[in-house]
Amino acid sequence: MNRVEIEAKVAEDLGVPRRQVTDVVTAFLETVGDAIGDGQDVRIFNFGSWRVTTRKACDSRNPATGEVRHIPESQRVSFRPGNRLKEKLKSGPSAD
Repeated sequence: MNRVEIEAKVAEDLGVPRRQVTDVVTAFLETVGDAIGDGQDVRIFNFGSWRVTTRKACDSRNPATGEVRHIPESQRVSFRPGNRLKEKLKSGPSAD
């Protein structure tokens, strides 16, 4: 399911114009993205949380040439599902 399909489904479920849902989804994603960009954790109760993690710098070796490369420290985003989302995964696909 992509963003357009999510917006269409939410608009249909709530009986509101899709444009209105698009504005809300855009604002939500921008808010989450801004918080993560500022290094903040984002938690949505029973859904999950996004956390910024740091991957340490290391050296890597190309097995074909033996060349050693330095890989600098980098920031990554990880997602951990919440309890309700975990339960949905355990119960399998819904019959909708």
